[in-house]
Amino acid sequence: MGGHRPGSRPRRLPLRSQSWRQPGRKHPPAATGFTLVELLIVVVIIGVLSSVAMPAFLGQQNKAKINAANIQARGLMSYCLSYFIDNGKMPETGDKEYDRLAKDPKHAIIQWAVTRQNDKCQVNITGNNITLSQSGIFAIEASGDATRIQATPAKK
Repeated sequence: MGGHRPGSRPRRLPLRSQSWRQPGRKHPPAATGFTLVELLIVVVIIGVLSSVAMPAFLGQQNKAKINAANIQARGLMSYCLSYFIDNGKMPETGDKEYDRLAKDPKHAIIQWAVTRQNDKCQVNITGNNITLSQSGIFAIEASGDATRIQATPAKK
């Protein structure tokens, strides 16, 4: 039977073949790994790739901030128009929704200027640290039955 009997030595399993344990070899081979030169080459390649990709990434980030400002300006204009339709005048100082929408998005790359009068609401978006190919102007002028709406989104 193949079981272990008390008092006898357990049977040893054969070891896997290890070339350095063969007769005539005294030490295991040197540890395998990456040399310092190989690691430096990889670091340089990663640096070059990131220097090429970073400007493209930052450009997309700036476009996203400009688009966010345009969307916020459109929301403000929509609110002003609906407020005018309901009340016959533009929102007054202290209107919470107007104040929320008119709040400067505080992006370092754009300047945001909102002006409001009794019959006019306007947002101007201009470049602060970048050059815009087109500044954003969103305006509503409403009086009685006549309403003029201008929406020109900012573009990079």
